[in-house]
Amino acid sequence: MKKEDLRILKTKASLYRSLLELMKNKTFEEIKISDLCNNSNINRSTFYDHYQDKYELLNSIFMDRKKELLESFQEINKKNNIYEEMISIILNHIEQYLSLYILSTKINGYSMAKDMMMDAMITYLPEEDYYFNIFYTSGLLNTLFQYIETSKEFNKDEISKILNTIINNTKK
Repeated sequence: MKKEDLRILKTKASLYRSLLELMKNKTFEEIKISDLCNNSNINRSTFYDHYQDKYELLNSIFMDRKKELLESFQEINKKNNIYEEMISIILNHIEQYLSLYILSTKINGYSMAKDMMMDAMITYLPEEDYYFNIFYTSGLLNTLFQYIETSKEFNKDEISKILNTIINNTKK
């Protein structure tokens, strides 16, 4: 696998930070490519060297987070309760990128974040429980994003207790 040039990585990181920073004061729909370029101190042509539009930039951010989640799932001990371990990983991931997920709830139809997480989870969960896994991941992610959207602060222990209680009462 070919490594990306350091300049490209720095440019992309700058654009990631810029998008998240701009989303604190504007809706995603209001942000223009020129805003991203000005805030990142890059030329417009440089932006288009890497992305077709701001949606591709946002998708790239989520695909990087998905890759990290999949790598974290590799650490799960399948002898333990896979669902509880997955909740722990997801909560740690959300806590690490909380500003991204808080801001993603402000995007119209913020399903991109939920779809990314669901795809990562379904990819890793056992195929023989496919329909339970669809039910589980949908419920888990909808509950998590509702919590993120409505809570004053993200309390990992509180939400973990709630989710594990639900799962343990559902999966027999």
